Amino acid sequence: MKRSLVALAFLTLLPALASAQAVQNIVLRNSFNPIGAGARGLGMGGAFIGVADDGTASSFNPAGLAQLRRTEIALVGFSDKLRSTRNELDTGRRVTESADHQKPDFFGLAIPFDLASRNLTVQVSYQRSVDLFGKGTASTRDTVSLRDLGIPSPGSAELRGEIVPAQEGAFHTVSLATGYQATSRLHLGVAVNYWLADWTSSGQANFSVFTLAGGRTTLLRSDVREFHQDQSLRGFNLTTGFLLKYSRVSIGGVVRLPFAGDYELAETGKTTTVEFGKLPVT
Repeated sequence: MKRSLVALAFLTLLPALASAQAVQNIVLRNSFNPIGAGARGLGMGGAFIGVADDGTASSFNPAGLAQLRRTEIALVGFSDKLRSTRNELDTGRRVTESADHQKPDFFGLAIPFDLASRNLTVQVSYQRSVDLFGKGTASTRDTVSLRDLGIPSPGSAELRGEIVPAQEGAFHTVSLATGYQATSRLHLGVAVNYWLADWTSSGQANFSVFTLAGGRTTLLRSDVREFHQDQSLRGFNLTTGFLLKYSRVSIGGVVRLPFAGDYELAETGKTTTVEFGKLPVT
């Protein structure tokens, strides 16, 4: 089979893979939560930025650390249970996949000091800011004419594709933060954040082209592509915040300064091609 024919076949297949109706469930969870940690704070959403009065304060608003009057240790973890159901294209059978995932989410040690009759609190903390895990399957099937593939013959071809991706890893943040009681109502804070991330993406993509004639299908070509990526990132950014406290209301604000870091990618893969009547080529 000519290379031009192969290229046309798979260029036709790619749009089919993007079809929302054809693709089955893909479970690749990205829990991107750099805002904060802890059930109480997350339950309040962004409103906790205006409270930030416990050991997880630095992950929301470092200015809130100035409210702490005694040493606090915060330990937070999380657990996820994922469940995905899809229909197999060949058999129509429903397949259910599930996965359990538990990891530490946050650790912080906050120590308050008295500075000129004002409170100054310093905290060292760790946060699993972005969690990457999961796997899934996407599959599609599409029928086109042979002429659309550049074959000057009557009849149709069936294009089949299946992608099985997986990912694992996380973005970790180590922070040194401080909160200072500037006045009886105004608290100011800053955190220096060091980000380190390592994650992998891997999987397999299978593509096949069949001819359809007389109720029979004949394999013309099959490609099996295996891929693996190792990725890493290192960098710094600053978080600044303020907290204005009144008897019935408090106002908080946070500015997360731009992130700068180094990113590395190492990618490997292998493609195995089988053409009708020929031996595999890798």
